[in-house]
Amino acid sequence: MNHQLWRVMKNHSKTYPSRSLNCLWRNSVSSSGHVNRLGGRLALALVLTMLCQKAIALNQLDLSFTAQTDDAVLAMAIPASPGPYSAVLIGGVFTSPRSYLALLTDSGSPNTTFNPSVNGTVDTIVVQSDGKILIGGTFTLANGSPRGRIARLNADGSLDTSFTAYPGFESTVRSIAVQPDGKVLVAGDFITYSSVSRP
Repeated sequence: MNHQLWRVMKNHSKTYPSRSLNCLWRNSVSSSGHVNRLGGRLALALVLTMLCQKAIALNQLDLSFTAQTDDAVLAMAIPASPGPYSAVLIGGVFTSPRSYLALLTDSGSPNTTFNPSVNGTVDTIVVQSDGKILIGGTFTLANGSPRGRIARLNADGSLDTSFTAYPGFESTVRSIAVQPDGKVLVAGDFITYSSVSRP
């Protein structure tokens, strides 16, 4: 099943103040104009449903953005330096157009020069102010190196080897946040981090 990604037209940024201008849902819009199902979590789904329905009613969808995945998108983030070839990062359960993590161009096609590899789902993405990309999910390998369900990539998709969260978390990382001092906060299904209890 294909999963369509839609984007609200950029010139309506005042109507949609969130940086997340990409409306995501798992199935196509029905003929009546209603959103059938959204990928991702319920809170995000409810917000994006309202934004998408309003955009549909006002004919404000950017039809030049034609991205599709073969399964659910669970996370997205805007790169530190967005441009025509780096419009939005997406992570999720999908294996097409790439497996679990992709950088999309302004038209919605995958950026083929961005080639990180992970062996499990990407549930959360955070772009740091320096352009580095924190990802969390179910994966235990990132670019072939052991990582305990969290990893940091450089802006080009290569692995940031200075961030060595291993053995890391024993279960899924669901959310990541970066504090002003640069420290990383992590939430998820885990109860240990590198064999130390963190329930």
